[in-house]
Amino acid sequence: AESTDLARVLFTPCVKFSDALPLPKGDNSEKTVVVLLFWRVPETAENVGDTCTSSVISDFITRMAEIRYVQMQHRPYVSLLAFEAKEDQQQRLQDFLKAQSGMPRKVEVESSFLADGGEDFAMEELQKVCINATSWNPRVAAAALEAEEAAEEAKRAKKGARSC
Repeated sequence: AESTDLARVLFTPCVKFSDALPLPKGDNSEKTVVVLLFWRVPETAENVGDTCTSSVISDFITRMAEIRYVQMQHRPYVSLLAFEAKEDQQQRLQDFLKAQSGMPRKVEVESSFLADGGEDFAMEELQKVCINATSWNPRVAAAALEAEEAAEEAKRAKKGARSC
């Protein structure tokens, strides 16, 4: 069954380092989605020592740091959409996601790696992200993350007690 629900979507692109994410305060976090968009990123840029992929991932790390310092129950829904990423780019993005999941104050990130980078397809994928975000509750996610972090801390403490 196809849904006939309507939503107003406001895009706020954050391109430059000086562009801060428009993160919500308080209960508006349930209405906010952050999409890390990896779209048609070339392997390398002309006359640049670093790769374009590294530059984009560096920007993603900055954005994740901004999100990580928002209280868990007020964090936005976060998704990574990677369009037309080559195999090595996909691996680097997966390494980025793995590194994020191992950090303190972990942020969950939904990810999709897609071969088609057409604009219509991209809009369909953004619509899927919005649909997924409507069923996401930051308070429930925060409670689950806090329980997971407490279990990991208890495991580390138990392991430390054994080594003494």
